[in-house]
Amino acid sequence: MTDSRPSGRQADQLREVRIERAFTR
Repeated sequence: MTDSRPSGRQADQLREVRIERAFTR
């Protein structure tokens, strides 16, 4: 696990939420 890129994990969560939102649109 590389903690040198905190934006990577956040981007993953944001991407999942965006995908879920797009599916529940």
